[in-house]
Amino acid sequence: CLIAKLKHYLICQGTHVEKKNMTIVITGAKMYKSTLFVKWLGKAGYDIVLVETEKFWCSGSRFSKYVKKFYTVADALTKPE
Repeated sequence: CLIAKLKHYLICQGTHVEKKNMTIVITGAKMYKSTLFVKWLGKAGYDIVLVETEKFWCSGSRFSKYVKKFYTVADALTKPE
């Protein structure tokens, strides 16, 4: 892993991703699929806002370096208002 990481660092050292002026909202932070989308879109230069229900407030996706904001919302099935 260390050799692969070092190789990637040396190859991508001069590349810089241009920051885009667009914010992407991703729901379902508890799923690994959302973590992949956060990484892909974050590396592409987008700002990411992650949204999840109160039950899954401590999902691992919220700690990604690409997530700018993380919000919890009420579950629509238990609190329809």
